[in-house]
Amino acid sequence: QLAKLAEEPSCGFTLLRHHVGSATGGAYTDPVYALRSLGFQLASAFGEQLAEHYLALRATTVSSFGHPRNALDALLTKPLAKVCGPSAAPIIILLEGLDPPPSRSNHDPLDTSLLLLARQVLVSTPQRAMLLLATSESPERSDELSYRLSDLAPFHLEAAPEEADALTKVLGAGEGGGAGGVEGPVSAYLANCGASPSELTPLLLPVLVSAREPLPLALLTACGASLDTHMTHISALFPVTDGFVAPANPSVVRFLCADSAGDWRVDVAAGHSALATTALAEISNLKAKEGGELTAKARYCLRNGVHHCLSSGEVSSPDSMVGDVSFWKRCFEAREGTAALDILRATVCGTLTSSSAPAKSAARLLASHSKELVGNNELTALRAFDSPPRSYFATALAAAPPDGQLLSRPAQWPRRVRSLEGHSRLVNAVAASADGRLVASGSDDCTVRLWDVAVGVEVATLKGHTDEVTSLAFSADNVIVASGSWDGNVLLWDAV
Repeated sequence: QLAKLAEEPSCGFTLLRHHVGSATGGAYTDPVYALRSLGFQLASAFGEQLAEHYLALRATTVSSFGHPRNALDALLTKPLAKVCGPSAAPIIILLEGLDPPPSRSNHDPLDTSLLLLARQVLVSTPQRAMLLLATSESPERSDELSYRLSDLAPFHLEAAPEEADALTKVLGAGEGGGAGGVEGPVSAYLANCGASPSELTPLLLPVLVSAREPLPLALLTACGASLDTHMTHISALFPVTDGFVAPANPSVVRFLCADSAGDWRVDVAAGHSALATTALAEISNLKAKEGGELTAKARYCLRNGVHHCLSSGEVSSPDSMVGDVSFWKRCFEAREGTAALDILRATVCGTLTSSSAPAKSAARLLASHSKELVGNNELTALRAFDSPPRSYFATALAAAPPDGQLLSRPAQWPRRVRSLEGHSRLVNAVAASADGRLVASGSDDCTVRLWDVAVGVEVATLKGHTDEVTSLAFSADNVIVASGSWDGNVLLWDAV
């Protein structure tokens, strides 16, 4: 139905479509393959506007993307930014065929990096681009997809009814199809809401429109917006549910950002700025408190503060947040670090490319250690300090280390006796035997190594784990070494 609607001359939107096809596996579930397909369709639909961009990409470059994020940036995110202006027709990206495989021997699309692609598209596409994920009608499948994307902005998954008007509801289209059909009803509503544009557009509407997910009412009032004004005049466009406010339909947001909204057109940057200022104050308050249960307002600020700071256009605003180690420590402590990092990486590498050294440094550093920091947020400052010597974090922390935490880089330790070299990746854990004879080390290379302290040589390499080794301990009699790993196993080794 969606494909047929897209073929109509007056549909009002552009459809980019990729069918994953779990039964086939292989290429169709490869995210780079999917991006080439979507990029080709985008180039075909907007040939004149995107000719210069795509001609600058050599065929050898397109055929040799090593990482989906590079392909996403070149083939989708940057081109979308050129064609998704405020008055442009919406673009719908449809990833379909995310159904369960017919047998266990086939690839499941949800078990591939295609899902990572969906996550990146969700956080990096402009406002006038929409991502639709289509799977089977099974409630279990929808629940699984919703769970796997739950750390991103909340959204709803519903089985689409067979009636054709379901598409009208999803797309916010009127009789003419596309997004244009919402203009009349919204304009009429605003004209009779009892308030003027000068009352609603300076702050209230910009904050509501720029929110990345349902906004806690406490955060709306903290931004300085009047809840009474909202409830009196625009509660039908932005209804309140369980203490959160969100647009009744995505088309409401698209209309308010378009030139056709006239005096009702909102300044989205002003909304981002208000939310960024409030988020910075809220996070500063959290750092002072340390610990305790977080409110919905606090969680929203941790998860989305980076996005609002980077989108506000105020250079100092994002730097003071993403360049603060204690902010990231608090994020990972609250289990919001992965979501905040996804938004930062997509924003720095996507449509709002930032030249900010703290933003780029944070994106690179935390991407390497996010899995580790989810389990132990206390390592945040140490990992930041041990980043490359000329990086933003290493320089900043060397000049002003955080209170109460010892930071050191082994190569700079003045009383160093020797270096024990052998691991090929990051060392996560070290343990010494009680008699001081042996040292055990566990690494991301999935091995445990035993070292003779007296002479500084490797005694044994213990292989058995299938994932990073994260913890080690010697028995009291120095005979057994226990190792714990991300593979979910604890292995016991003979150290004698």
